Amino acid sequence: MNKKEMETVILNLIERVEALEKSSGKADADDGETKILFGMHKGKTISECSVQYLDWLIAQDWVEEKFPTLKEEVEKHLKSCPKRQNK
Repeated sequence: MNKKEMETVILNLIERVEALEKSSGKADADDGETKILFGMHKGKTISECSVQYLDWLIAQDWVEEKFPTLKEEVEKHLKSCPKRQNK
């Protein structure tokens, strides 16, 4: 790989990292729904994850610290989830 190709690769990586940082650990799917960008459910939309997993996820201190926007989206989803209406 020559110097110019290496610079291009590095610039692409920097753009990807910046995009991830802006997303606060989430990305919008084609339909606008939030996706999880880490862990065992990486790439899944919030609605594809179980209610139990989402409850566990938002109970973790590190989620609010590192991914506050994701936590808000999950909480909003859980409030509208019919399987969780009694909570």
